[in-house]
Amino acid sequence: MARIGRFVLTCYAAAFYIFLYAPIALLFVLSLNDAPVVGLPLRGITLKWYGFVIGNGHLLGALANSLALGIVSAAIATLLALFMALGMRRQFPLKQFAMQMVLVPVVVPGVVGGIMLLICFGYLGISMDLWTTVLAAHVTWVLPFAFLMLYPRVSTFDPALEDAAMDLGATPRVVFFKVMLPMLQPAITATTLFSFTLSFDEFISTLFLLGPQRTVPVQLWSLVSEDTGMSKKSDQNEQFCRGQSLDRRDLLRYAGALAATGVTGIPFRANAASTAIEVLMANVCFNGPLRGIVEREANVVINDGPFQSSTDVVSKLTAPGGTSRYDMMASIVGFSRRPAMGERAGAEKVMPLDLAKIPNVQYVASTFKDDFVVRDGKTYLIPIFFGFDSVIYNRDVVRDVDVDTWGLIFDERFAGKIGWYDVAHQMFLAGGLFLGHKEPEKMDRNDLAEVTKFLISKKKLVRTTYRTFSECVNLMASGEIVVSYAAVPIRSELQQKGYNVTNGWPREGVLSFSQNAYIPKDSKKSDIVHGVINAMLGKEYASNLTKASGYMACSTLGTAELTAEERRASGYGIMSGETKFYPFKFPDNLSEWIEAWSRVKSA
Repeated sequence: MARIGRFVLTCYAAAFYIFLYAPIALLFVLSLNDAPVVGLPLRGITLKWYGFVIGNGHLLGALANSLALGIVSAAIATLLALFMALGMRRQFPLKQFAMQMVLVPVVVPGVVGGIMLLICFGYLGISMDLWTTVLAAHVTWVLPFAFLMLYPRVSTFDPALEDAAMDLGATPRVVFFKVMLPMLQPAITATTLFSFTLSFDEFISTLFLLGPQRTVPVQLWSLVSEDTGMSKKSDQNEQFCRGQSLDRRDLLRYAGALAATGVTGIPFRANAASTAIEVLMANVCFNGPLRGIVEREANVVINDGPFQSSTDVVSKLTAPGGTSRYDMMASIVGFSRRPAMGERAGAEKVMPLDLAKIPNVQYVASTFKDDFVVRDGKTYLIPIFFGFDSVIYNRDVVRDVDVDTWGLIFDERFAGKIGWYDVAHQMFLAGGLFLGHKEPEKMDRNDLAEVTKFLISKKKLVRTTYRTFSECVNLMASGEIVVSYAAVPIRSELQQKGYNVTNGWPREGVLSFSQNAYIPKDSKKSDIVHGVINAMLGKEYASNLTKASGYMACSTLGTAELTAEERRASGYGIMSGETKFYPFKFPDNLSEWIEAWSRVKSA
């Protein structure tokens, strides 16, 4: 029986460790896979993903930030926890209350805690930075766990040992360092290691409080975040290094390489620069050669923060302290205009631009004249690039049907193979246009109810609603869907991967938008930012933008080297008027749209 018991325990222990460590081992194996998509069996062994990681200062910089921040946070939290545990050995009034207060960060949701700290630091005027706001947040988060690990050991330390040492003539200092500390060392070491792990993995509060720097969790999140735009370049190294959206299969390969790199302790290559600005806009704007073009022409180094969406950009601008956090920002003008400008003159969150310092503004196409945001004769927001949403389809499957209509994503012939975008605003605009509403953003409750009923009736045709661009790419690539609502970078990504996918040109109008650049009012580097905006409107940047990102330049210089067919296929017909489009416009009753979309999804 004893042998059977040992055998059972051995099998249980082996199964436990396999369950615990097999995913890590598999991640390492997949990082060696030389294939366009991740999967078993392996199609070849390669170390190129490790080469991409080792040769990339941005990615290894994030790793270095996480390691340094984790070490400092763990050291501070462990030291404070030790002092608190020693103090809690004594009895004093409100001791139980004090202990409960120490544990508050554990029970406060991460999002709530992040917002609280963001507001607090904003009102105190503390700029968002890795070694100020993020360090404080990490120590606050780690401290309760460090205390919970140390306090049981400290509280059970035998006071007789201290008394005996003092009876022999030892001072309190000698007692602490020669008697207590050696006996507490194992607990302190374990606490420090655990605290480091918690800090290294912390994401939510870091995302709220981080400036332009990145930690590993934020860097990896930015690769799959929504609305950043997909990378369009063939050089996947640059795609990953600059933090563009990747599909999750690519992410697994790179993550494996990054994890192994972190274990080996390979130092990162710093990006030296004499002048740098902090930028928050779609990271896709700096794909491939685009970053080098801007940095060379403006004599600057771009530190671009992790972009999530235009909503996120505006939220960071309007948050306390947000006008000094970045030097340059860009977001969809339809959403940004009101919060950036405020309700009246003097309430602007952004500074007026000196157009004399942006000579290339003269080349912005007249199509975007209404996207300039002007007040009292001063220009505050300038359109830089534009894109559009349309229907995309697999040409191997979708044949002999009308593809130039939004009705394609409601077509019963493709039941179970249709993808919708899980965003109320876009889906109701598309549905409204298809049903004949000339200005869908002005729909009243009856019109909204009509579109809602229509979408619910078509919901049975939908395979899934996707949330991120990478999800849509994966769904189309796998064949799970053959028709979908999609932004133009999704189409470009699929085409670059060799899939026979293209977009239709809905006769109701593609949904177009422009991204406008602006300078937060408390930026100290406005002169440099003017040069960056000018470079982004210049010929070299504009000419490379579409190929590198899938988006199109608002500058007419971007079409100079394209053929008529290339201009039409890429979407520049919007600029010339050849392609019918409807600009993104936000309804006043957006909350009602969101509520209606919830009913559609739950139907």
